[in-house]
Amino acid sequence: FRPSTAREVWRARRPWEMSLVDGLACFLEENGTLEELDAFLQSNAWCVSPDGVEEQTHEAGAAFRSYEELVGTALADFMEQSSRDFHLVGLHSRPTVEDIVDALRSERAMSRPDAPGQRLRELLTVTEFDDFVAEARRRQRVSVPPSVEALAEAAAEPPRAEAVPRFDPPDRR
Repeated sequence: FRPSTAREVWRARRPWEMSLVDGLACFLEENGTLEELDAFLQSNAWCVSPDGVEEQTHEAGAAFRSYEELVGTALADFMEQSSRDFHLVGLHSRPTVEDIVDALRSERAMSRPDAPGQRLRELLTVTEFDDFVAEARRRQRVSVPPSVEALAEAAAEPPRAEAVPRFDPPDRR
């Protein structure tokens, strides 16, 4: 038996083997949370001022607040879905976000080299506005807008003969 959902992970382990980060990692994977956050960052990188410009736009602040809401919603959903199983890791049935963070910290979840630890690190890559700006700028550097790519391709292609009209000077006799 190989557990595939967060619920199965909670149920498949013996109480002394339970780890909060395992349940959270399965939840993130089965709900596509990290992919959703990645897509959000990719689509909103444009609103952050480029390197060298310190002042940020209002759109960047609004995008960060929306990102925070996505993360908060994901954690709230995890807490709701897992509330019946929190006793397995020593938490009461309605822990706060701070309780979850403390439990993750006490099990040293961030330093785990396995997939659950990696998923947690991905989730917590952006926790402050400065992190959001840095990640958006990184994405700006590695991605070129399609319109620029299309222009570069067009400039590299030699003109087609039928695209250039033939010019015959008028006869001057």
